[in-house]
Amino acid sequence: MRSAILLFTRFRSRNRIAVQNLECGLENHVEENVRLAANFCIVSMPLGILAEGLRVAKTAVERAKALPSIAGDADIRRQKLIAQALFAQGLTGMGVGNVPIVKQDLKEAITLSRVTGDKQILGYSLELYFTASTLIYEPDGLAAAQEGLKIFSQEINDKFGLVMAYINMARIAMSKGDEDEKHVFLGKLKEIMGGKAVYWLLILFHAMMGFDESIRGNYETAKKIFEDSLAMAKGRHSFQARMVCMSEIGHIERHTGDLPQARKLYHETIKGWQKLGNRSAIANQLECYAYITLAEEKPHSATTLFGAAEALREKAQEPMADYEHAEYAQSVSRLRSMLAEAEFNTLWAEGRSMTIDQAIQCAVES
Repeated sequence: MRSAILLFTRFRSRNRIAVQNLECGLENHVEENVRLAANFCIVSMPLGILAEGLRVAKTAVERAKALPSIAGDADIRRQKLIAQALFAQGLTGMGVGNVPIVKQDLKEAITLSRVTGDKQILGYSLELYFTASTLIYEPDGLAAAQEGLKIFSQEINDKFGLVMAYINMARIAMSKGDEDEKHVFLGKLKEIMGGKAVYWLLILFHAMMGFDESIRGNYETAKKIFEDSLAMAKGRHSFQARMVCMSEIGHIERHTGDLPQARKLYHETIKGWQKLGNRSAIANQLECYAYITLAEEKPHSATTLFGAAEALREKAQEPMADYEHAEYAQSVSRLRSMLAEAEFNTLWAEGRSMTIDQAIQCAVES
């Protein structure tokens, strides 16, 4: 963690030079620099250079795997470093929205960590894998969260891992409608964090709770949680966290009928996600603009935006989350009933042919 903090301080003002130095290290001292690449990948999130962080970590992993085979303790050390970098890719990849790739990286990290006996990275990867499985369903997601909890509550002492596990268990309890169990884990979270937790763990905790309240339709409660999270994110200059909170507030405004306010928020967040390179978030925002234009009886704009979002998701191999399908299917069905088939197909194709910049411009001008 200390090396990550030092990287953050150094990269805030000179990140391009630092990246070049790190890449030079990877060229000449591959294995020794995999851990450094993993740390840089993690701190690339608050720096707002997630694509750079992922690229550096991916390069480090590829070069480490290409090294000549070794055996014994030296091989175990190498595989541990690779697993750490894969976990970092998964964590940062969640910010970019590459959920299928995130799950692939985490599965590999889990496999390597089991072989090497690295309980810390195993637990981290299991808990993050559960989080990814809530976006795109995986049947083994629940088991991963429970195994991670066992690791951090019974086998090793790791505050960060335990916070991740408690957050996930509170979400699981909430999804089951078990309020008693949810409050047990919320109480454990408050006790372990005690106001001294790393700021982004607090933001993560609040955001996860707000997200679950929103999914359940408790919009007033969710909005208050996200507003609190947004204030924390602004206070800590976390650009990505700001975009998450503002996007979620925008969704709440849209669901509760304040379309002008939702549009105002989306105008800022779609540009923010473009800056971060989060293509799935951009696709989601395009879909949200389509929902707004459809509600405003503008079927032509809505159809074009849905087409652009679909093409972006296909190119990025980033499907929408499971919980998003119902609203999407209902809206597309409504559009088909409002337009002639030929007109619908033409508008959809026009959207699919747009670049990201063109699609964003189309959205903000809709």
